[in-house]
Amino acid sequence: MKRNVIIAIVAGALAVTLVWFFLFYKPKSNEVSKKNDEVATAERQQQDLEATLARLQELDANRPQQQADLDKLNAAIPATPDLAEFIFEANTAAADSGVDWLSIAPTPPAPSLTGGPSEIVLNIQVQGGFFQVLDYLNRLEKLKRLVVTDTVNLSAGGTDTSGSAGSSSEQTLSTSTSDSGAPTLSVTLGAKMYTSATLAPAAPGAVPAPAPATPSSGSGVS
Repeated sequence: MKRNVIIAIVAGALAVTLVWFFLFYKPKSNEVSKKNDEVATAERQQQDLEATLARLQELDANRPQQQADLDKLNAAIPATPDLAEFIFEANTAAADSGVDWLSIAPTPPAPSLTGGPSEIVLNIQVQGGFFQVLDYLNRLEKLKRLVVTDTVNLSAGGTDTSGSAGSSSEQTLSTSTSDSGAPTLSVTLGAKMYTSATLAPAAPGAVPAPAPATPSSGSGVS
C-alpha cells in the first residue's frame, strides 16, 4: 500500500514537471532563443551599417581628389571637339617657346575603331631653332588636352633638303644653319586628340595659327 502511494506521488510529480516543462519552460526557452537570434541579427546589421558608413566617410574624404581627377580627365578628353581652344593653347605654346612658324590642320572627329572616344587627327608643322622646337614639343606634351603623337618627321629649314619626306620611324637632322648661325628645323607631327562628342562638326581644313612673337634671335616669321 505504501509502495503504491510512493509510486503515485512520483507519478504526480513527474506529471507536474512535464506540464511545467511544456507549458512554461519550453515556450520561454524558445522565446529566449528567438530573442537571442534577433539580437545576433541586429548586431550583424549594425556591423554592416558601420562598415557602410566607414566606406561613405572614406569616399567623402576622397571626394576633392576624385573631383580633381574627373576635372583633369574632362580637360584631357572634353565633351566637345573645342578645336579653337586647342589651337589657341598650341599657338600660345609656340609663342612662349619662340618658334618661327606654326600650322595646325585638324580633321573632324571620327568614331574610334576600338569603341573609345572619338578621334581628331592632327597634322602639326612647326619651324624654328633646335632648342625652341624642343621647348615647343615639351609644352605641347604638357597641355591639359591629351595629345598623342604618332609620327615625328624632322628636316632642315622649311623644306626637306633630301628631297623625300621622312617616314614615321625616321628622324632626319641636318647640320645646315640659319643666317644667325643657329640650326633651323622644320618638324611635322602626326598626332591625335580625343573628344567624347558623338557628332562630328564640319571639316575645318587646315587652320594656320596666328604668328607668334618674333624670337630674340631676330629670325623672321615665315
